Amino acid sequence: IVQEMGDRYNIEVYQAAENIQTYASKHGLSVEEAGSHRRRTVFTEKLKEIKFDLIATGQHLGDQVETILMNLYQGTGVKGLTGIGKYQNQIIRPLLKYSRSEIMTYAEKHSLNYCRDMSNNDIAYLRNNIRAKLIPFLNNDEATDLPHLIQELTDQSVDLNNMLLRAVEHSDNKEDSAIPKRKISLG
Repeated sequence: IVQEMGDRYNIEVYQAAENIQTYASKHGLSVEEAGSHRRRTVFTEKLKEIKFDLIATGQHLGDQVETILMNLYQGTGVKGLTGIGKYQNQIIRPLLKYSRSEIMTYAEKHSLNYCRDMSNNDIAYLRNNIRAKLIPFLNNDEATDLPHLIQELTDQSVDLNNMLLRAVEHSDNKEDSAIPKRKISLG
């Protein structure tokens, strides 16, 4: 599908294939973690090789909701409530404010094919379990606009996290060396 789009618009497409299960086993990672790690590594290496500035990924609003709920489930601090960043380490995520259904509608309207990762159906993975069970449960209340609530939470958390980082940086930069500096963990 990506190759088809590249051909249509005369854009070179780079592909990589790897046995992620083997990589995951070798490095003690889940298949999802291993896939994410390898994609970032391969894309970053290719970015440097072809001298491009950014990598654009397809995470959308649903991914943001799932990430925040996963972080809450696993126990998180303020940083974990900031969710998936719109820009981080040469990676941009231009679709974060759009729902999957909005993206699908756009794709259908413009005759774009869609590829679904079949591992998304396996509820053994926490993210998939949250997507299949928790989100529908939370959305049962028609008064709840879960994506909007999550977006508000991430926006406020980003602001709070930035304030905390500035406060800690200001505290760390004080010049009175006679007083031992205390450190706090914001992880």
